[in-house]
Amino acid sequence: MREYETTFIVRAELSDDAVRQLSDRIKSVIERHNGAVLDFQIMGRQNLAYRIEKQAKGNYVFIDYTGDTAVVAEVERTLRLDEGILKFLTVKTGENVDAKVRLEEIRVRKEKLAEAMAAPAVAAEAASKSEEATEEVTEAIEENANA
Repeated sequence: MREYETTFIVRAELSDDAVRQLSDRIKSVIERHNGAVLDFQIMGRQNLAYRIEKQAKGNYVFIDYTGDTAVVAEVERTLRLDEGILKFLTVKTGENVDAKVRLEEIRVRKEKLAEAMAAPAVAAEAASKSEEATEEVTEAIEENANA
């Protein structure tokens, strides 16, 4: 099976529930045609680089999946027919991909990313405690010097 990434922009005036329902419909199309969803992200409402159908903002959605060309054709047909979709782009990212192996790779990558995101928070907390300790020592030295 081949691996594909589809990113689409949904009208900003649609509610988060409507965006989620549309995304679920796309996922069901993929699964109905023997594809497998590897990764899925609703990236939220963002400013567009240029106006599309008089819209300045849109909700970005990203889906990474495996399947054959029939899956891609059906996903794109579904996106094309929905009036809530402003734009979409599908890119082939891999040939002869094993869905189970890719799912594991993505899971590991997300875990590492979560750890990396947590590390600066821990470092910032440690630095904050270090600064507080330094201030306390400085104050103690000043008090002893003044006494």
